[in-house]
Amino acid sequence: MNKHIKTITLSFLLFGFLFITHCGKEDVGTVVGYVYTANGSMPLAGVLVYVKDQTSLSANSNAEGYFELKDVPTGNQIIVLESGSFKNEVEVDVQGGENEISTQSSPIKLGSGEGAVKIKMAVVYGSYDSIEEILANLGFPEISSPDVDSTGYVFYNEPADLFTDMSLLNKFSIVFVNCGADESLDSTMINNIKQYIQGGKSMYASDWAYCYVEKPFPDYIDFYGNDTVDGDAKKGNSEVVTATVLADDLTQQLGKNSMEIDFNLGAWVIMDGVSNNTEVMIRATVHDYNNQELPNRPIMARFNYGNGRVLYTSFHNEAQNTADMDKILVRIIYEL
Repeated sequence: MNKHIKTITLSFLLFGFLFITHCGKEDVGTVVGYVYTANGSMPLAGVLVYVKDQTSLSANSNAEGYFELKDVPTGNQIIVLESGSFKNEVEVDVQGGENEISTQSSPIKLGSGEGAVKIKMAVVYGSYDSIEEILANLGFPEISSPDVDSTGYVFYNEPADLFTDMSLLNKFSIVFVNCGADESLDSTMINNIKQYIQGGKSMYASDWAYCYVEKPFPDYIDFYGNDTVDGDAKKGNSEVVTATVLADDLTQQLGKNSMEIDFNLGAWVIMDGVSNNTEVMIRATVHDYNNQELPNRPIMARFNYGNGRVLYTSFHNEAQNTADMDKILVRIIYEL
């Protein structure tokens, strides 16, 4: 009798375990797909993918833009794809098993389409640079005003038109300062830039626009030469260098940890070093005007200030761009 009862009890427990296990598998699914740039031309690595309001359920896209988000509860869910200021939300009726929400031939385009958060960007004119062309090619067009109900950038010929007006500045999530922008910054502009970044916004400056980094944030990057002399860091020699890529998000995007950078013009800005609060993303051995070797110098660096971020590169964005540099510049935009 006791043996019979034990057999029944064990059978019941085994059935219960199998039932719970089976139900558990049906209660979750896996969401898979691909995420590309806003124009659909390039896969994006390092994009954070998560269930809205459940950030513990997250994954990152790989170099092919592919992501696999596991253990998503079944039923109606909002899947968020996010990188820097750019975010898309996709409604999914999650079923048990695999749920494909996009493909390589029809990827989610981060920053555009249905479910994309509208991002306003400002671009400051520079005589040696054209980040606006890269934005437009990615699918972010020029718009007439930050009050327009669409994603895009507003172009400013004069830095003072933007940086002296704090209420205007705060309408933008990202500011790009091109190499060759007017380098005259007064105290109002400097203080506004600091306040803008501290409030959670982002800024990218390239090459000769280093004054937009050095003057508001003097403790984060040590530029070559005498800091009290305007333009004294513009001592880089014309050359092609092989650089080491240190940042994980960049190596993912490139698929390698080295790249060639073409400094096709001399007088580019050299960084000597950075503070402990600044991340060096790319380094290279370079030469100054006198052909003196400068080993292991930062070429690309970023730092957080308050709730925002600043990113600076010694290279800029004109005809000398290699395919690797184009990938890096795309990653820069989606970092901010």
